[in-house]
Amino acid sequence: ITGTINSSVTFGPSIKGELSWTRIAYSDFDDDSKDNMKWGMFNKGGNMSELYKGKHAHSDETAIMIKADEGEDSSVYTDPMNVSTYEKLRVGFLYRMFRFKGSDTFLLEYSVNKAKSWIKVEEWGKGRNWEEVIENNEIDTSNIDSIQIRFRCSSKSQREFVLLD
Repeated sequence: ITGTINSSVTFGPSIKGELSWTRIAYSDFDDDSKDNMKWGMFNKGGNMSELYKGKHAHSDETAIMIKADEGEDSSVYTDPMNVSTYEKLRVGFLYRMFRFKGSDTFLLEYSVNKAKSWIKVEEWGKGRNWEEVIENNEIDTSNIDSIQIRFRCSSKSQREFVLLD
């Protein structure tokens, strides 16, 4: 979605070779009125993911912090979403990595089998520390009925972390 810099999941059918995108979910992690305690459309994977308040959040309010390499504990993920009527899924988000080095990475993944296994969409590593990065990634959903999206950190210690906003 043009101009969207906070986390969003967008689905769009292909019509005569052109994409028409429809926003189906959005999270900025700042809304105090939500019953989900600011996690938006995401579920906390475990104790290596937490809400971050501070100057490094894009909105200067709240972001999600994911750290370490504890599998699901180092992740946030969505509930299954019905994509049976869509051909593509676009995941747009902003991230900032801190202290990443060597083989430390941050991943965007999806599951089509209720989180039994995950498929990597993209992986980012060192070299972009402290830099605010906007990403838009597309997933072919033409043969998928239900999908879950996951962000996961794979770093050597809790000192390396990523902020998702």
